Amino acid sequence: MFIRADKSVLQEAITPTLCAVAGKSTTAALECLMLHATEEGILEITGYDLNKGVKTRLPVLVLEAGGVLVNGSQLNAFIRSLPDGEVSIATDERLVTTISCKKSKFELHGISVDSFPTLPELNGEKRFELEQGLLKKMCQQVIFSVAQISTKPHLTGVLFEIKENNCRLVSCDGYRLSIRNEAISLMTGEEMSFIVPGKTIGELIKLLDESEEKVNVELTRKYIIFSFKEMIFFSRLIEDTYTVYQKSIPSEYRIQAKVELSEAMSSVERASLVIDEKTKSPLKCTLSHDGYMINCVTANGRVDEEFSIEFQGDDAIEIGFNYRFLLDAFRGAGMSGDNEVMLQLNSPTLPMIIRPVDHDEYLYLVLPIRL
Repeated sequence: MFIRADKSVLQEAITPTLCAVAGKSTTAALECLMLHATEEGILEITGYDLNKGVKTRLPVLVLEAGGVLVNGSQLNAFIRSLPDGEVSIATDERLVTTISCKKSKFELHGISVDSFPTLPELNGEKRFELEQGLLKKMCQQVIFSVAQISTKPHLTGVLFEIKENNCRLVSCDGYRLSIRNEAISLMTGEEMSFIVPGKTIGELIKLLDESEEKVNVELTRKYIIFSFKEMIFFSRLIEDTYTVYQKSIPSEYRIQAKVELSEAMSSVERASLVIDEKTKSPLKCTLSHDGYMINCVTANGRVDEEFSIEFQGDDAIEIGFNYRFLLDAFRGAGMSGDNEVMLQLNSPTLPMIIRPVDHDEYLYLVLPIRL
């Protein structure tokens, strides 16, 4: 293989593939990127750790077609350290890969492409499209309530439900629930339901930009495939059945309160300044016709906040929350651009619902803490 390409373009194609390179593995090939130059003048760069993978394509000057596996972190470090200009990558018959630019030159010992794990079939039977910026925002609005560790595998992922031209993302860690809805146009007309690992969603957020460019999402029996920007990002799905989350959402509420979102968010942020992360003292919230009051007393200090609300209900309610869960939900709601949200409650021991005032784009459920 022998190719030439601009350093900045090459670096831009390498960077996203690194998220699919295994850090430390007993299989050397999993720590490598596969470089494959075609006779059509395209360089394909692929990273694959058996759970997720990224493939990028870029036009280059191909002087000799071929392929090689090279250590991903080393290749990235070498390319990044080179001066700006044209970079040459050449591989000899012993797979020694020489990377040069101007007067700088590195050599890496490559591995045969035959050692790379077989990639899954990247053509799904079911598909739909979303704008990059929209998909990124939807993922950001639910990612925080994915369980990091759980005996229930489905809770470590995000549920995608596609039906009736609506895309719903759901995440739950056992203490809170996040739901995000968006109208879409189905390309195949089929309903879909699948669970994407939370780590995959985290990497997807990093790869997506804020543009209106479309992301083509395809589904196979075991994999999800996202195609955008001359890039293919694919991941194994979580093969499990998701919790029947709808049962946890009450159908009636004894108390409702319309609150200014920026005030609610700022008050929780200020209260968090006196909370010790180790003890996680509960944040006491009191809702009544007199307003919304927040109180927290810890070894570090005390905070009292109060602001007006539109309260509906006969009696005041006093309820405690983990401040982080409240703050994440308020920030998630804020990403939709709302100025106000509706808080819905029944008792100090039942969850609180946070939803929009005049649409159904999102819903957050937060379990209380006993005071």
